[in-house]
Amino acid sequence: MSPSLDLSLILLGFSCQVLECRVCDNVYGVQGDKIPRLLYCGHSLCHACLVKLPKSDSIVLCPFDRQPTPMGVTVYVILISSSLSTSSVPSS
Repeated sequence: MSPSLDLSLILLGFSCQVLECRVCDNVYGVQGDKIPRLLYCGHSLCHACLVKLPKSDSIVLCPFDRQPTPMGVTVYVILISSSLSTSSVPSS
């Protein structure tokens, strides 16, 4: 395998682990406006993009499938570091 191809595969693997807002393409954060928010339909976007969506009667429509979500009901998406081992995650 050539060195440049090897580096491309490494970078491809790394980019698959980064979680980004599909609206603004910014990487999610753990504080501020880049906190991911989960809509009723299961799609997520950052808080900054969520508050920019048009609201009608305190309801926003998902920008991907137009499903309604009442404002104030979105939840934080928990970002789990890939460095956590399965032994540190509580079993159910």
